[in-house]
Amino acid sequence: MPSDSTVKDAYRTLHVDEDATNEEIRKAYRELVFKHHPDRKKSETAKANASTRFKQIQAAWDTISASRGIT
Repeated sequence: MPSDSTVKDAYRTLHVDEDATNEEIRKAYRELVFKHHPDRKKSETAKANASTRFKQIQAAWDTISASRGIT
């Protein structure tokens, strides 16, 4: 189980409140993944930046879904 501070950071990464519904969290995750997906960027610098952000978003989703039992 992730620590409380890790979970709080994950909510901040996805820009949702801790009391958000599972559906609100899924929606925020999907929107951020779409926005920051590296394949959507043209320059190599933008792809590298997007890749870093994409990994942060994915880690946040993994943390929140593990703490809530979301599948």
